[in-house]
Amino acid sequence: MWHYVEAARPGDWLLVQNECNALPELLDGAHRHGLAIAFNPAPMTDRVLTLPLETCRLLFVNRGEAAWLTGLPESSDAQALLYGLHQRLPETATVLTLGHEGAWYQAGDERHFQPALPVEAIDTTGAGDTFIGYFLAALQEQRRIPECLMLAAHAAALGVQQPGAADSIPSRDEVERYLTGSQSA
Repeated sequence: MWHYVEAARPGDWLLVQNECNALPELLDGAHRHGLAIAFNPAPMTDRVLTLPLETCRLLFVNRGEAAWLTGLPESSDAQALLYGLHQRLPETATVLTLGHEGAWYQAGDERHFQPALPVEAIDTTGAGDTFIGYFLAALQEQRRIPECLMLAAHAAALGVQQPGAADSIPSRDEVERYLTGSQSA
């Protein structure tokens, strides 16, 4: 694992989930090496509360994960969760995904909302991973945050209309066509 971190250039992105081994050491080592760390705490456990999350540049959480990290009830509204996340990790940008309620991005005082697309969900397995992958890809393409959110929401909306996890992830061409069609409707 360490040779991958050392092979990366400072400023490159590292995306990790809570399923990785040696996560505290990986986060610290990647941070020391100058990598931009994006972290998704799924599957959420108490162990996440002990991780050096301040080393992360970007945190992807759903409602339950945000509530767990902030100590707020899961029934809290998005604004309360975002405020709690900012209080806990003021230097870390956050993407809060809320399924059919849309998604929020916040970094400092900057906030952007992306409504969910009205689709008939067949299987939501992999929707979060699809959203994260497309968001991070768009971010690395230097797209503005609203564009990152829009691309990710369209990809996830396409994905939930198909059964399965990996098989439901749409190609970039499919997402671009869907995005173009949604904007012209």
